[in-house]
Amino acid sequence: MSKTSPHVWLAGSSLLVTLALVSASVVSGAHLSTSVCLFILGVCPVVVMAFLANNVAPPTVAEILYRANTTERGR
Repeated sequence: MSKTSPHVWLAGSSLLVTLALVSASVVSGAHLSTSVCLFILGVCPVVVMAFLANNVAPPTVAEILYRANTTERGR
């Protein structure tokens, strides 16, 4: 089994798609500002995901056991 986080794969594939879109806009003759805007819009979600993924605390044992043993399922 791979030890790489799924977040890394998602971020990498998102960056590849962003680079492909930016290069396609450059090849098609778009203005530089348009290409920069596409790049920034493509990179922002990856940056936000990286900040959120590193700051999330794993659930404690008590939280896991409480969720498993509750009779109400939130319905």
